[in-house]
Amino acid sequence: MANLTRDYLAAIRAVGWDDTATPAARWLAARGMDARRRLHVGGIGAARAVFHERAGIWEQHPEGERVLALPVFDGAVCHVIEDGEDAGPDTPELFDLIAWRPADPTRLYRRTGEAALVGVGGIDASLETGAALRVFGSIEAFIVAGGEIGAGAEPVACGIHGEHRPIRPAAVIFDLARAAPLLRLVPEIIAPDLALAEQVEAAIRASVPKPPRLMIDDPRRAAA
Repeated sequence: MANLTRDYLAAIRAVGWDDTATPAARWLAARGMDARRRLHVGGIGAARAVFHERAGIWEQHPEGERVLALPVFDGAVCHVIEDGEDAGPDTPELFDLIAWRPADPTRLYRRTGEAALVGVGGIDASLETGAALRVFGSIEAFIVAGGEIGAGAEPVACGIHGEHRPIRPAAVIFDLARAAPLLRLVPEIIAPDLALAEQVEAAIRASVPKPPRLMIDDPRRAAA
């Protein structure tokens, strides 16, 4: 995990938080992924990577392709933990990094293979408030829309949930089979297109356990 955090912070610093800090920051800001929106998803990083297409995994390599990367936490995103900082009990754990080629933002690759979705905080918000969960087909569309709770929110510290924060729950699902049990719990799901809606519905239906066959006891069968 230490290496994952180290690589995450290095990738974030390669972009920076200021929209004019680096060419990558300017490129992202021009496409609607400005510093404020990047903060809401824990930051967007830049790295070089090689891909294992069959497994959907990526790893860093100094001579690899230039990619963008996003952290995946096991809870709502609150703030970026720097090296040596005391994370505290309310800080979500970083457990994966998602990478994508800027020219193909819908094809996503995992670093550890652990994550099934980005936006655990969005699912939690949907369950808590009853608001519909919006699902996106790309990380970039998710970020432009404001991340897991919606555009217009102010960054807050871990463990603080202000009522003024916009609640438009959202997530990006890239392992539908594993995410389906969670998706079944939310009150409503909004997809950007019919294809994704059908994929989500099929995954949820497939995740419902088949009930056992129910029979009525017949004493004549035992007698026979």
